[in-house]
Amino acid sequence: MPPQPLPISTYLENLNRALRAQPGRLIGEVSQLQFYPGRSYLFFSLKDSSKEGAGAMIKCIMWKTDYERSGVALSDGMEIIVSGFAEIYAPSGSLTFKAQAVELVGEGALKKAYDELKKKLEHEGVFADEKKRAIPSFVQKIGVITSRDGAVINDFLTNIGRHGFSISLIDSRVEGALATDELIRSVQSFRAKAEAGEIDVLVVIRGGGSMESLLPFNNEMLVREIAAFPVPVIAGIGHDKDITLAALAADLMVSTPTAVTAVLNDSWDRALSYVELWEKGMLSSFRDVLYAKQSLVADMMADIRQHFSGILERFGKIEFRLREELARIQYCFQGIVKDSLSTMVTIVQKLATSLRESVVTISSADKQLSANDPERLLKLGYSIARVNNKIIRSIKDAAIGDAFSIRLKDGIVEGEVEKIISA
Repeated sequence: MPPQPLPISTYLENLNRALRAQPGRLIGEVSQLQFYPGRSYLFFSLKDSSKEGAGAMIKCIMWKTDYERSGVALSDGMEIIVSGFAEIYAPSGSLTFKAQAVELVGEGALKKAYDELKKKLEHEGVFADEKKRAIPSFVQKIGVITSRDGAVINDFLTNIGRHGFSISLIDSRVEGALATDELIRSVQSFRAKAEAGEIDVLVVIRGGGSMESLLPFNNEMLVREIAAFPVPVIAGIGHDKDITLAALAADLMVSTPTAVTAVLNDSWDRALSYVELWEKGMLSSFRDVLYAKQSLVADMMADIRQHFSGILERFGKIEFRLREELARIQYCFQGIVKDSLSTMVTIVQKLATSLRESVVTISSADKQLSANDPERLLKLGYSIARVNNKIIRSIKDAAIGDAFSIRLKDGIVEGEVEKIISA
């Protein structure tokens, strides 16, 4: 069964998706270079310069931002390498190569471009010594730009001292056409950290290599970013015979990552050395003072022993007198105790006699109270009469019509006075 037919736009979109997944690097000669004022891109054609492919050509388009980042000034007839991917432009159906980066070909061309850019930047004073800033002492916060893979970062971390450094790393390519853009973006990312006080110094490191492999570090935009960086920059970019322009723009240029660590460790190591020297000096001075005062100390010890002997003698006399006084006090105390015991016996005897007499008195009073207890009299047949809640002892205390109550042994009788008869 034949495949389902597709709209042309869908088919081209599928093709472009596949082409973008197959990036390439092309080498050729520039022709038909076209810049359009006010537009954000440029056009050129790339002709095959090999003998086998004579006549082959592909049209290229490049965004101006990518072109400026590449740092290569294109001109017709120039042999270059472009990195990017192919794309079919749907409205015309034409194939175009979208260039993302440009590299020069050959040591001669690279050297020429290097010399021209170096001369231009020197004339502007970008590399001037008076613009170089001293690396601060006792650096703590370090920003590092390099590839996370490889021996360079391992060498750096192995040799950096144990001085409490805080290291921030941005992983970036350090070789190839795409490295330029990553390096520039890395420096720009660290710029914000530097302005916020999050790093004290920026370190850019990589190993050595040919002029072609070091090409990203000769990019004009990267050089200007480093020259205008807010905090000092140390470049540890290995080189053979040509120093990279990025290293020339840095505040300090060394050849290896290990040399970078030596710079960062220096103030801390010197401080530790000074502390050790001061410690040794203090101990030496202390010993000298002790030796110089040794005789004085011996004399003072003799005086102390003499005075101490006198003190001991006086203390012995005082101790003897104290023992005598204690014996006298003990004798007096024994007499006091004896007299106190005799007095206590007399007091106890008198107290016992008083208690016995008190018991007899209380017993007699108790008998009298029992004999005169109203309750006892009631049991014998007597009663207690009250008029208006007052005990009456005479007929004069009552009147006809008064309410009365009579308390008996087993209750109370109440009534009203109707008649009063005198005895």
